[in-house]
Amino acid sequence: MSAFSDVTDLHKFIERVIEEAHGKGKGRLQIIVCVITKSDPLFNYLKWICETQLGIITQCCLSTTANKGSHPDFVNLALKINAKLGGSNVELIEWLPPRFKGGDHIMFVGADVNHPGPGNRTCPSIAAVVATVNWPAANRYAARICPQDNRKEKILNFGSMCLDLLRSYAELNKVKPQKIVVFRDGVSEGQFDMVLNEELLDLKKAIYEKNYRPTITLVVAQKRHQTRLFLKSQGDGGSSSNVPPGTVVDTTIVHPFQGRIYQEVLMELQSTRLVPPSASFDETFYKLHPEVENTMFFI
Repeated sequence: MSAFSDVTDLHKFIERVIEEAHGKGKGRLQIIVCVITKSDPLFNYLKWICETQLGIITQCCLSTTANKGSHPDFVNLALKINAKLGGSNVELIEWLPPRFKGGDHIMFVGADVNHPGPGNRTCPSIAAVVATVNWPAANRYAARICPQDNRKEKILNFGSMCLDLLRSYAELNKVKPQKIVVFRDGVSEGQFDMVLNEELLDLKKAIYEKNYRPTITLVVAQKRHQTRLFLKSQGDGGSSSNVPPGTVVDTTIVHPFQGRIYQEVLMELQSTRLVPPSASFDETFYKLHPEVENTMFFI
């Protein structure tokens, strides 16, 4: 359709679709599924109009995929649609430490800043914060993004973004989380103080109320490090001879009093570093490393 190549015409067309859907379905339209060709300029326009202007979820599908009618392709499409509509595709069994089963609500938060390419001094950096909004499955997420100054690593609106996510959690669960666990990625050791003394403080100021002070644990995750783990026996690593997923090193080679661990979560070695244990920054898992290690692995 020629309307799909013009932003104004496409906007009007989608408004008509939504209006007709409301009339026929007697309710709010949940999602628009659009079949497009690979070279169709519709995709970018459609996403921008529907998800930023009209507030309607979209799912696009290539015409070649739809015409092929492959069962695996349709399964993947259904999984995407289900997740976008708030459904649950996968739930882990027995992933929570015993002390958290049936207890307080916990909200897990992930935060990072994405910077433009090398040499680009004009495009903004994009801060992103994502949080779980259900409990105890903790497999549904909401996200908030915000542009900020070029190459600025500090998340300038961290508190307000988390507050908005907390409100979404409370709206869905009819209760606010009693514990919040924040995973912060993308910072160097020289930026730890900034995370602890600025971002964490901003979070507390935004969410604390007279009768609401959830415990907060802040975990700084680092993947770029110079530590390498090797198997004591090569036979323990299977055909790849790699350290198996789930391996945790929290003694001997770690800092004597700063709660640091190395955890293999995938087929590649990744380091996860907890902030120095303190009642101010680790009020949920303090001195409970086995439990937080287990929880982080499944997350």
